[in-house]
Amino acid sequence: MILDFEELPEKVKKQNLLLLDDILTWISKVLKTGLEQGEFSFSDPVEARAELVVEVLMGARQLSSIKGRRTLVRSISLIKSDLGWKD
Repeated sequence: MILDFEELPEKVKKQNLLLLDDILTWISKVLKTGLEQGEFSFSDPVEARAELVVEVLMGARQLSSIKGRRTLVRSISLIKSDLGWKD
């Protein structure tokens, strides 16, 4: 669906953008809280990092439908490592 985003009706595009904004806001809050509590360690702006997480997950999800679940699992591990995630 995202590949044909420009071909979607305006109402559907608007709803997709609202959903994406909600997701980015939520991930930004999670990242900010994680930084404040010492669970994460990164220096980028939280909003930029949230966008990167979403971009990687969306791309990995698409690629995993071709190459298998291992692709998505590896991407999640790399995101965690990149965030400095402390288990």
